[in-house]
Amino acid sequence: MTSTVSAPVTLYSLIGPHAGTQALKARRVSSPLVTFDFADVKVVNTEFKALMRDQKYDFGEVAINTYLQGYEFGKPYVLLPATTNGRNQHHTIFYNADRCGCAVFSRRITASTCRASHG
Repeated sequence: MTSTVSAPVTLYSLIGPHAGTQALKARRVSSPLVTFDFADVKVVNTEFKALMRDQKYDFGEVAINTYLQGYEFGKPYVLLPATTNGRNQHHTIFYNADRCGCAVFSRRITASTCRASHG
């Protein structure tokens, strides 16, 4: 039986520098199937526009609101729900209904008030 080994796929990635991503970015966690080429950014939200509008990145960390807006406009991303920051994000949920004609904002959107336990 013969097996073929192909070169790993390289994903241009937008991941922030925090505790949950250190091992991946330092390449202590790896795979023979995929490698990551990380963008050199200090704060990922500065690249949300490039991620969603320009599709500059293959893989990235993005705010849920940004993902939902991209989804509504047909951007070809898939959401993999993973919490990277253990803090409440309610202060980021807002919109101006007079300025946005997005269908997603014509629906009722609710947010959980549960907080994760931090030890």
